[in-house]
Amino acid sequence: MSKTKRAYKYRFYPTDEQKRILAQTFGCCRFVYNWGLSTRKTAYSQHGEKLFYNDLSAMLPNLKKEHPWLSDISSVPIQQSLRHLDRAYKNFFEGRAKYPTFKKRHGNQSATYASNAFTWEDGQLTLAKMDEPLAITFHRAFPKGCKPSSVTVSKDCANRYFVSMLVEEEIKPLMPVNAQVGLDLGLKSMVILSTGEAVGNPRYYAKDEKRLAKAQRRHARKKKGSKNREKARRKVARVHARIQDRRRDYQHKLSTRIGRTLIKIDRWYPSSKTCHDCKHVVEDLPLDVREWVCPECGVWHDRDINAARNILAEGLSVSACGGGVRPARAKARAGNPQRSRNARSRGREAPAL
Repeated sequence: MSKTKRAYKYRFYPTDEQKRILAQTFGCCRFVYNWGLSTRKTAYSQHGEKLFYNDLSAMLPNLKKEHPWLSDISSVPIQQSLRHLDRAYKNFFEGRAKYPTFKKRHGNQSATYASNAFTWEDGQLTLAKMDEPLAITFHRAFPKGCKPSSVTVSKDCANRYFVSMLVEEEIKPLMPVNAQVGLDLGLKSMVILSTGEAVGNPRYYAKDEKRLAKAQRRHARKKKGSKNREKARRKVARVHARIQDRRRDYQHKLSTRIGRTLIKIDRWYPSSKTCHDCKHVVEDLPLDVREWVCPECGVWHDRDINAARNILAEGLSVSACGGGVRPARAKARAGNPQRSRNARSRGREAPAL
């Protein structure tokens, strides 16, 4: 048993007063985030000065004097928005994300409450500045005896409200298994397994494409700035949300069925062009070629299944010794020097030839 932090996300239905408070909170958090981003960019471009969370937090009292309406909401979500900005910069400098951008009014909105800005009693959550608890729909059980350490309230483009509660709980490890499988993303199928199984692609977008096109046409006919246009925008957002929810549910169920430990391999590894039997790498293999015969050993290959088997072998190599020891990678790099240069330009380490 090990303690792990896990977030439980539920949908809730706020009252009109709670909607008003949340809208005000979202707006203030978005304003402070954008102010912090603009301040950091200006300080660095004009003076070469780097500002961090503590620097911006010290400027908040003066900002509240300039904009008194910032004091109408809890100060905790405002502070948390500056922490999110600091984390966004760290993710950018460490290569995990792009440079932070300004938040928009019509996009997804969110606000984070620390433990001192909400109360959790008998399974009911009450946020700061609110008199009533949130009407949360618990579609799955919340762990007993756990109290959220932080709460994030969000609203998507379809005007749906969600609450994500972060808790620390003890998770029982799963029984170890000796089976491994390689996965290759396909063009027609969702994923192809090294066992030969092809998992179909439900194509949720194609199923709702006509419905989405009809909603988008109605939205385009409405006058800009009108209430009818806003209603039409929400209908378009609902169709997108339906497609997104079905995709996410399908991917979660599929990933839960397939495996426990995920090992990623080099994105430039020539899994499709490598013969699984003799490790010969062909020079060129267009996407329209779905089956091919190895010119070295004469073995017939299904393109996707062969790629999945090579991915499994490379993944085991990465797990055992960090990868980079199989001859197929060096052989493919030697045959395509331009790809090797592109890998260097992307900050990836190219092997010595």
